Amino acid sequence: MKSRTRIRSIPRGEVKTYSQITPSACAGVGAVQRNEPDGWHRVVYKDGRMKYPEQRRLLECEGIEFDDEKVARKHLPPS
Repeated sequence: MKSRTRIRSIPRGEVKTYSQITPSACAGVGAVQRNEPDGWHRVVYKDGRMKYPEQRRLLECEGIEFDDEKVARKHLPPS
């Protein structure tokens, strides 16, 4: 499955990490991410940090909670 398809398939109210999208090419996901109109904001770093400032507002609108500047651990996959 391609990165675009995986990003689009993330349901509202959920997040995925870059490594969940494409484990072998995490750096390439960021390039796809900003050009993908659907779901791009649902991809975060494995520690909950976000790459783009506007992600927080969009995720909050979907019910994602935060601990300071990171997505709350309960929304992230087990590490």
